[in-house]
Formats: sequence, C-alpha cells, structure tokens
Amino acid sequence: MQKAALRWWPLRGRRKLLAIGALASISLAATGWASAGPNGKALAPCRVWTVVPTPVLEGAYLEAVDATATDDVWAVGEYGGTYGIVDHWDGSSWTMTTQQGISNSLSAVAAVSPSDVWAGGYKLDRNGHTQAFAEHWDGASWIPTLIPHPGYDSRVLSVAALASTDVWAAGYYLDTQNVGHPLYAHWDGTGWTRVPSPSAGTLIYALAVVSSTDIWALGAQPSGEQFAYAPATEHWDGASWTPVRPARIPGGGNRQLLGGTAAASNDVWAVGYGEYSGTAIEHWDGSHWLLVKAPDRGNLQDAQALSASDVWAVGVYTYQGIGRATSEHWDGTKWTALPTPNPGHNSILLGLTPISPTDIWAVGWNAYPGTNSFPLALHSSGNC
Repeated sequence: MQKAALRWWPLRGRRKLLAIGALASISLAATGWASAGPNGKALAPCRVWTVVPTPVLEGAYLEAVDATATDDVWAVGEYGGTYGIVDHWDGSSWTMTTQQGISNSLSAVAAVSPSDVWAGGYKLDRNGHTQAFAEHWDGASWIPTLIPHPGYDSRVLSVAALASTDVWAAGYYLDTQNVGHPLYAHWDGTGWTRVPSPSAGTLIYALAVVSSTDIWALGAQPSGEQFAYAPATEHWDGASWTPVRPARIPGGGNRQLLGGTAAASNDVWAVGYGEYSGTAIEHWDGSHWLLVKAPDRGNLQDAQALSASDVWAVGVYTYQGIGRATSEHWDGTKWTALPTPNPGHNSILLGLTPISPTDIWAVGWNAYPGTNSFPLALHSSGNC
C-alpha cells in the first residue's frame, strides 16, 4: 500500500492494462449511474462520491487518510519527493499544514484523538538514502522521530494506532544485498522499538488490526519469476510475526496485496491486483485466505470496514496509460463497483477512511492535460 526496482511510486501505483469494454464502464462511472423509476422514467444519477476542493499544490498527491470525527480528518502525502504534506479537514474545509523540512514523503496516517495523530513515511539522509520516519501531532505541532531500522534504505508505508501507548508502523528496509525485508516498529508511549520478522524478501504495505494481539500485515514477496512478486501476509499474535500463506492470485507477473482491513478475527480483507488477472480481493475466515469474486476495477489500493456488511475499497483502473479512480463496496454478500468521479485526465485513489456509514473520505491525486498531479479528496454520504 510494488517492485523489482523497489521505487515507491511505481510499486504502489503499478497499473494493469484494461480491455476496451472496461474503459467504457469507467466512462459511465465518471458521470454517475442512472436507473429507472416505477414509471419507467430515468431517476437522477447515483452520486456516491463528491469531489471536495483541497489546497492547490501542483506536483503533490495524497496517499492516506484517517479521522477521529466528522470534523477532524487528516490526510497525508508528498510534494514531488521534496517534503511531506498534511491536510486537515475541520468540518467545512481542507487546510494544509506546513511540513517543509520535516519529512520527504508521508505514506500513512493514524489518529487516536485530535491531539494524538501519527504520520509515517521517509526522510532522506545526507547520502540520499531513505530512512523510515514518523512524526507525531500533539495538538499544537508535529514532532519528528526516526524509526529504528537496519539496512540502508527503509520506508514506513502503514501506521495503525490502537491507543496512545500502542502504535504500529510497518513497511520495508533493504539490506546491503538490496534484498527487501519487513519493517515493523512499535510505539509504547515512550519510544519506538523494532520488532523482527522471520521473512526475507517480503515488503509490507498495509496493516489490518483486530486487537493488540491480532494484527495482519499485507504485502508482497518474491514469486520466483524474474522481477515479479506474489502476495504475502503475516500475522502478529501478541508475541511474534508469523508468515501465513495467502490465497494464490492467478496469472503471472506482479501479484500484490496493497491494502486491507479487519472487521473481526474471522473477517479480514486484503485487496490488490494481479498483473494479468486484474482486481484481487482476499478474505480471511479465521482459518484460510480465500479469493473473493469482485468486479475488475484494476488495482485496489486500500480497503476499510465499518462492519461485516459495510466494506469500502478504492484504487485505479488504467487503460492506455490513462488512470481512472475506482471504488467498490461489500454489502455482506457481494462486491459492487461504484460510480466514481474522475476529474482531469488522470486520477487515482490511494487511501480511504469511513467515519460512519454516511461519512466516508477517499484521497489520491488527479492531473489535467499538460499539468502535474494535484491532491484529490472525495467524500461520500453512503452507498446509493
């Protein structure tokens, strides 16, 4: 929440070529879906998502979002790899918090309270290597901290906060042989402690939390094919991280899990993609990971659950180099593709947070012809 080159954006934003028919369905989604009423006349289009203006900053994008309340929403990202950005929603508008000189990129955010928020990403050292990084909002200012890590390159890609004294940061680090390893660090209220993993080659993109003794890490591991990855999952039982076999995503090439969420110990979701098979959604039923049928909407980047029958996922559907933001919803029985606005020439959704069934945020970026990326925020009052 990727590969061989181990460069961040291509990994997280890796795209799948779509069929022409799929592109047509995206065009419909961009304008909303209309249905017929009892008298046969068309009803107003279903508007699941609404674009909400964010601070204009060309060359920037948002990658993750979290909230403590409807008027306390935090979104993080970066501006051209130069510095991380933090936007805050106060219930009426988005405001950008100055982050220049603290981090170079922020990929994750987790909020415990309005005065207790964590953001994670990386900071460049004097040699140009990335260093796993986290910063904390105490209600007045952002305080930077470095995440302990071995190796020479490391990044935080996911943060999960269970309490002020129980925060996890996850991502990956590269050893001197350029081999990737899971990076886990835990905050106990005083400092960060690195927690080892037995895996080698695995990169962690997302955390799905049930409790302090039941956490899932989702990502990718070497598949055996050259320059290709397969899905990977690991589980924390309160004492150690253990690799768990995920469901096989069909097809060759890159097959990765980029995001996930947990509703219960036997109800965990992981989303991602297969380079040749399209959208990939896996479900943990308490014993096994199983593939779940879903509409092909390309690469799903994040998923979040409000309940067992109310799960949201967002991502990007790409055809001939043009990306279209996409979203899907699980109602307890099936996944359904949702109409999703696509302002500009390119757009992608990378993160979301549901505050309530009628208050959901998604973030990413969009770009118009001849421009660089701009931060993108969508809001939903619930599924139609």
